[in-house]
Amino acid sequence: MKKAFLAVALSLVISLPSLAQDWVDTPDGGAAYDCTLIGAMAADLGARAIARVEDDLYSLIEFFAIIVPDCKPANASPPAFIDPNQETDWTKSAMHQSEYDCSALSAVFDVHGDESLVEGESDVRYTVREVFASLVPDCVPEVDTGELLSRIGSDQGWAEGKNSYYEFNCDYFGVVMAEYGGMEYLQSGQIAHTYTLAEYYQLIAPLCKARDGLSRKSLAAPLDSAWIKDAAGGSAINCPLVKRLLSEYGIQDYIRGGGEVWSNFTYYQNIFPACIPSNVIASDALTLRECAETSCGSVGAVSADTVLEIVGIDGAWYEVKLDAATAFVPIERTITGGYPILQPFDGHEFEEHSCFIWTEFEQSRDMDFKVFDLSERRRDAIVDIYQPIRETGIYVIEVTLGETSGRVGLDVHVLGTYSVYLGGC
Repeated sequence: MKKAFLAVALSLVISLPSLAQDWVDTPDGGAAYDCTLIGAMAADLGARAIARVEDDLYSLIEFFAIIVPDCKPANASPPAFIDPNQETDWTKSAMHQSEYDCSALSAVFDVHGDESLVEGESDVRYTVREVFASLVPDCVPEVDTGELLSRIGSDQGWAEGKNSYYEFNCDYFGVVMAEYGGMEYLQSGQIAHTYTLAEYYQLIAPLCKARDGLSRKSLAAPLDSAWIKDAAGGSAINCPLVKRLLSEYGIQDYIRGGGEVWSNFTYYQNIFPACIPSNVIASDALTLRECAETSCGSVGAVSADTVLEIVGIDGAWYEVKLDAATAFVPIERTITGGYPILQPFDGHEFEEHSCFIWTEFEQSRDMDFKVFDLSERRRDAIVDIYQPIRETGIYVIEVTLGETSGRVGLDVHVLGTYSVYLGGC
């Protein structure tokens, strides 16, 4: 009966995948384990127990014999790197039906932690460290789930949403619900209810489930709530939580439908633009970094008031567009709610005054701007076009009426004639 408890606790592993050289299938065929690697780990451990249920102890070989009984690795016996008399550190499993010796596992991870152990039905592959993280997360507090997600196939884990039009990335949802699911996420304006992240994801994508075995994120400090209305002015979202998610998972695919796929970042930019602006303004002269650290190398610089188009978030840094590449700037040195970045054929109405503009584009070998002033007070409205930083491919259009000025950016990566029409002044 005790072995049955252990088998239940180990069942989490059967659904996980990984890579190895000597695959042996589990009885249900849901996964395969690398017998050679299991033998190597067992030889390193000697006869030391790594798991126990009540008073019964299980060595690593006995442990894996329960879930993959056909795996009978050669009984090699190199010198053990763990002292059999070493003090143990028994820690409860995720299901609290068994315990694991964290000190023994730590020594195993030092040698074999990054080697692939399990292979499942998909191409996703899990290492020794990741397999044990699913069983006893307190023994493996820092599994890189972002890197884990990057190895999940781009066409894996999609599930139909509640309205049947969109599909959601359950691989991503499963990880995030496990890590951040208990945090307050969204306030509904219609029913005056606050949803946790897990509750909201289960509402919109009921087929997506939290991934077993991943531990909740423990934050160094409490995450403040700052509720921002969505683009339609109905629901409100907890902006600090969203930014936290984007700093870890901004590039992950989030939703797809109608032939399009939106990443986490592009989804939130469209739904909650006040929380995640599409562009910002440099509050002073900034060095553009090649990564999100002050120690990273410089890839250029911008002056104060430069428009920067955001493509991602990495911790306390924005990743901004820079020609064909990207660069990083510290969020605290930017002003949110920057100019909108227009594409050719876009229009914009200035909040600062009553003017509005719209643009047209005709491709040619040269760069040219033509300004057409259709305003009623032509002598009072002034249009200035300049390029703060050549590498961005964005020009700034500044419209001044009296003492009030408003600015927008115009994306002009393609050579041609850009016609700017001004009216409504």
